[in-house]
Amino acid sequence: MSPEILEQQLLDRWLTAYDEMGTLPKYKEQVVETFYGEMHLFRVSDYNNGNFPAEEGLSSEFSERKRAAYGLNAAGRPCYVTSYGEWEGFYHYSESYVEYVEFHIPTRVPSCIQRLELRDGLKTAYQSLLLNGRSGIPDLVGQPKEKMLKRLLKDKHSIISDVELFHYENGCIKWADCLYNMPGIGKMPGREEYKYNEDGTLDEIVSILKDNEPQYAYVKPPAGVSLSELSDRVSQLMAADIITAIEAIKPKQPLVLLEVGYREVANYVPWLKLISERDWTRTLTEMGEEELFNELMLYNDHDYKEVQLHTAERLLKAFLGEVEKGGDYAIAETMMHRTAWYLTTGKLDRKIAASDQFIAYSVDWSLCPDDIGEMLLSCGMPETQLHDWKERGII
Repeated sequence: MSPEILEQQLLDRWLTAYDEMGTLPKYKEQVVETFYGEMHLFRVSDYNNGNFPAEEGLSSEFSERKRAAYGLNAAGRPCYVTSYGEWEGFYHYSESYVEYVEFHIPTRVPSCIQRLELRDGLKTAYQSLLLNGRSGIPDLVGQPKEKMLKRLLKDKHSIISDVELFHYENGCIKWADCLYNMPGIGKMPGREEYKYNEDGTLDEIVSILKDNEPQYAYVKPPAGVSLSELSDRVSQLMAADIITAIEAIKPKQPLVLLEVGYREVANYVPWLKLISERDWTRTLTEMGEEELFNELMLYNDHDYKEVQLHTAERLLKAFLGEVEKGGDYAIAETMMHRTAWYLTTGKLDRKIAASDQFIAYSVDWSLCPDDIGEMLLSCGMPETQLHDWKERGII
């Protein structure tokens, strides 16, 4: 067995799943209890010892943030899922594998397949295929499934896949041979190395891709530390890494604004936008105070600088693992704002020249904050400064 064979088996499974949408009612009939949460909870990769770990983000009530319904069967395991009125999926269990198959209902196309192979209760292989955007391409709908799959593979942006072949030592996974297919990048072979504590519990998984630096795929959170405490620790370490990154840039002018950009759920490794006193003064002279915010914080064409996380990387992975488990990404937003708060209130630890009105702010690139003033306050801006900027028309 090899990762390449696993990948081909996964593609073949997509073809057979294409004709199984009609089995959804059978799994829906098995539901005895329903809970609500974020999309893609109960990941098959987490299945162990005959069940899934408890999902902290589940609720008995439907809400705007928890719109995916998870139907549990008499054994307390998920069997049927419906998400946002557009996706439905089922879980199938056997002694040799556990599988989740999901369909994009409007196009009737399999949008996600997760499959875990088992032997004598041990994980032997994991396969995952996800259509980018979790939906079919409209102009392919109605074509033969074999032709559709060929077009999806040729597109190079439509399919996200991951296969892992596990190797054991002394009854524990020691490493996994992996093959990933990433949108816009293509196939990438890799390896995951598993490390354990003295008591035998998994401590970390390190992912190694060809020509890339090793990255943490999993880190066990420190014991006895609450999620809010862990969040604050990550904020302090991330702020230190950001200051180190700016020192390497060596700004020639004092900074007025520092944007700490991220993308909710997808990427919390920050990208920085630096606005100097010279930028501020030039824009003020050319366009006036009422255009400062738009030009410098929203629309300017300044380059972004990626931050290499050194001190924060490991703890950030542990924190995000807990956030993902609970399904509440507002906690991660608070962590990013707190990072900016440390940068603002500490004046970059006095290691980098900053103007008297310097403010660092953290923002999700994909969204505009509901309340700009509230966001700036949470990032450390004094209320007097916010009032002044509003009076002057900057905000």
